[in-house]
Amino acid sequence: MPDTPPAPVILGNEPGSFPHGVLAERHPAIIRQVREAVPYGPDRRRALDALLASCTKGVIEPLPADAPDGDRWAAGGLDDYAGRSWFDVPWLCAAAAPPADLRTELAAATLTIVKGDLNYRRLMGDRMWPPATPFADVTAYFPGPVAALRTLKSDVITGLDARTEAALVETEGQRWRTGGTHALIQVRE
Repeated sequence: MPDTPPAPVILGNEPGSFPHGVLAERHPAIIRQVREAVPYGPDRRRALDALLASCTKGVIEPLPADAPDGDRWAAGGLDDYAGRSWFDVPWLCAAAAPPADLRTELAAATLTIVKGDLNYRRLMGDRMWPPATPFADVTAYFPGPVAALRTLKSDVITGLDARTEAALVETEGQRWRTGGTHALIQVRE
């Protein structure tokens, strides 16, 4: 990114924040719903219980040596998070760099369209950029032209002018970032 210092990585350890709510409330609720809605046998129920305990109170465990794609996880540095709480690691720690063949394909595309809030967060490195940080600066690493389409449902945003941000904050506080009431389209050629 040209002359743009990195923004802080978003973690899930701040009570009241979007990532904390997902880790502490949404994920556990989904696991409980699945556990109760499907008549799983005892082994699957124990596995769901273990998953629930791990994501709410546990730590990240290293992948077994024979895990599918384990080499890609390791190459992305995810082994560095083993033993740490899910709340204390980057929110999208699984968003590793794309493999070389995909980078080549994206570089050859006339335009890559990234749709949705999660994919936007991945594109932005799930960092808490100042809203006025230019979209083109943050996406300069991307191997080709890119367009992002999203409804705002998380704190991550770039490319706003200061007046637009001030008007949104004056009207809605910070809710405009996560309420799903605003959308955007951003393009870097």
